[in-house]
Formats: sequence, structure tokens, C-alpha cells
Amino acid sequence: MNKKKIKVFINGDIFSFEKELTIEAMLKKLKIKPNNIAIECNLEIISKSQYSLFKIDNDYKIEIVNFIGGG
Repeated sequence: MNKKKIKVFINGDIFSFEKELTIEAMLKKLKIKPNNIAIECNLEIISKSQYSLFKIDNDYKIEIVNFIGGG
């Protein structure tokens, strides 16, 4: 049986993933470390404690923002 793929928009680019993908799994697939980032999904900020629970569905719009320190 084939897994149904979902399409999501990440920072304006289209990505395809398996259904039932969590934010934590998405970050691993994209090789993004969860340190110093914030994630917004469909205009809602997702707390880091929810990354392993929050499931991404078809046509979700995700923004990943990196925090960069400076002086």
C-alpha cells in the first residue's frame, strides 16, 4: 500500500512529505536543528514542547525563523 503524500509550504517553497509527519520529524528530514528557531504554522506559533506532537497536514503554511545573535 502506498503512503499518501502531503504538500506543505515552508518559507514559501513547496515540499512533499508522508502523511502524519510531526514538526520534529520534518525538522530531522530537512536537517534543521531545533535550537534557536521558531516555527509558525498557519499563522500560529508552535511551542517547542509541541514539536513531537503537532502533526502537519496537507497545504499547511509553515514559516521557520532562525534567531541569530550579534553585537
